[in-house]
Amino acid sequence: MCKTNDVIDRLGLTGIEEPNGGHDYYHYIASFPIKFWYLTGETLQTFGEVVVDMRMSIIFHDRTYRRNRVRRRIRVQRLNITNRLLLVFIWLRRYLRMQTLAMMFKVDVTYVSKIIQEIVPLLLEKYSRQVVWPTLEECRGWLGHGKKFPSCVGIIDATTHPIWPPSQRQAMFYRGDKKKHFMSSHVIVTPDEMIVNCSAAFPGHLNDTNGFNMMPRIGPQCALDLLLAAILFLTTVILPILL
Repeated sequence: MCKTNDVIDRLGLTGIEEPNGGHDYYHYIASFPIKFWYLTGETLQTFGEVVVDMRMSIIFHDRTYRRNRVRRRIRVQRLNITNRLLLVFIWLRRYLRMQTLAMMFKVDVTYVSKIIQEIVPLLLEKYSRQVVWPTLEECRGWLGHGKKFPSCVGIIDATTHPIWPPSQRQAMFYRGDKKKHFMSSHVIVTPDEMIVNCSAAFPGHLNDTNGFNMMPRIGPQCALDLLLAAILFLTTVILPILL
């Protein structure tokens, strides 16, 4: 019983309740900025900006959903917009089990699944437009601006994300060296730290090179239109064929 109470206190499962039955987890976690960043990858300020940006899109989606289901029972949202976005960000960042998220926000697993299925496409629609592949002229303009690599015009970061064992194709995601299952993502950023491309959900057993080769084609859609990091770090000349 003691251990159960410790888990409840650590996750913040006691406190403010939402009017429709959910748990106002944001009210609790906002008091711990470091824990908030660990769970979401965002600061309180940047997450607040996302809430402001997404509010109207989510409200419009909720109203459209109600109109389309006028003859059925209207679904009452048990979590407000802030907590729904928080739930999705925690899921994207930490990939927790839906049962764990349901316990944290005091809702059922089905509702957690619906939130994720509804909010993720809205986030993609809103922010994917801000990720724009640069032109060749813009890439040339970045030469000499990198702090650690002046001749670099792009940086590729491959990151692994631990996940629970999937229900299918477990071997594709298993890393023998770490004895865990992973997904990997590849992010390309400019020398001024702006994201210009992001590809995710690669099987964790792939090494960086194989994951790189699986990234979708970008740029002018040529055979070698991806940034070739190993060459760009070693040369001060941009080869058009590489962009």
